[in-house]
This record gives sequence, C-alpha cells and structure tokens, in this order.
Amino acid sequence: IEVGLEKFDSYRVTEICDDMLREDSQIETARKLYTAIIDLTPGTNPNSSNSLSNLLDSASRLLTDQPILEKTIDYLIKTSNQSPPNRSLFQGWSTSSGGRHNNAATYLVRFLARDETDESFRKVFENRVREELEKDEQWHEGSIWLGLYLAAMKRYDEAKERLEPLIDDDTKPTPTHDMAWLTGSLIDEHKPMHDFAEKLYEYALENLSDNSNREFQYSLCGR
Repeated sequence: IEVGLEKFDSYRVTEICDDMLREDSQIETARKLYTAIIDLTPGTNPNSSNSLSNLLDSASRLLTDQPILEKTIDYLIKTSNQSPPNRSLFQGWSTSSGGRHNNAATYLVRFLARDETDESFRKVFENRVREELEKDEQWHEGSIWLGLYLAAMKRYDEAKERLEPLIDDDTKPTPTHDMAWLTGSLIDEHKPMHDFAEKLYEYALENLSDNSNREFQYSLCGR
C-alpha cells in the first residue's frame, strides 16, 4: 500500500487480499488493502471489474460500513463508464459448485439482497445507480444491473421492464453472452422470473454471436 498498488499486477494484489479475508485475524488489514484497491483510478487497471470478483464473493466481510460500499459502487460505475458498452459490469464470471455464475456486479446484488444487509445499504445502491441512469439513459448495462437488483429484491414488475431489452432484437448495443448468462443465473432463482429466464436462455443460445452450449447445463432448462 505504501509504495503504490499500481506497481503490482492487479490479480496478484487481489489474490493477497482474498487470502487475508479467509483469516479472521487479517480481516482489518484486508479491508485496508481492499480500500486501497478501489481508491485506484479504474482506468489504470484494464481488468478492474474482473479483479474484484473474487473479493466481492466475501462482500459480507468487506462491506461493513456505508463509505466502503459507496466507494465500491462508484468504482464499478466509473469502470463501466470507461469501458466499451456492455463490456464491464457483465464481463467474465466464476461458477460455483451449484452451477451459479457470478462476478463483482452480481455478488454485490446478492449481498444487498441478504436479509442481514442493512436497508440503508440498499438505498445507497439503488439511489446511486438511478442517479447515474438519469444522467445517462444510454447506460444500458447499468439499467440491467438495476434490473437484477430489483429481481433480487422481489420487485419483479420493474425488474422485467429493465431486463426486457436483453431479449429484444432491436436492442443496441447488442447484449453480450456473459450478460445473458449472469442475468439468467441470478433471476432464475425466483419463480416469478422463470418464464423470462427461459426466454433469455433461449435467446442467448440462438442469437448472441459469442454464445456457447457449454453453459446450458447450468440453465433453468438444463436443471
């Protein structure tokens, strides 16, 4: 931290932070390192969102106060704004033993949807994302991110409205394969979203240029 994290490979830094998060005695140090990571300008790290994915799997141990949550949200928003459309918040994933796909954006949504999470944290996220969408209506992946959050919070009607562009042939820029599978993997846990999830999986398999059948075994239909 003292010599500057930008001097080191971002993945190695996040690996160290992840290792420390596994040790109760190192939690406070891990939080300091995490804060230093997200204090970096996103543009200095070409894999900004990906590098946070492993860490936000432990969001409940990291995001213990509102300021660090706000920094995390702002970091992901800035990274998205500095990246090609739809190529940041939904770029890449890891797959759990249960077949669920997640990355930094979806781990954060899952954390916010936990019963144990303070309601004020949810308000911070929703207000910040809506504020950004008011400034830029063309921030498509931000709208999808909000849609995921709304689905996780069981506010299904607006969630479907936000997610509908994922299965619309006229949507520009075209949704990515990663965006479709990450979205489906989260929303198909909610029965009122099953029909939409099926349509999304079918659309991804039939229409997205970077699609692959390798993930179908984890879809709603496959299960």
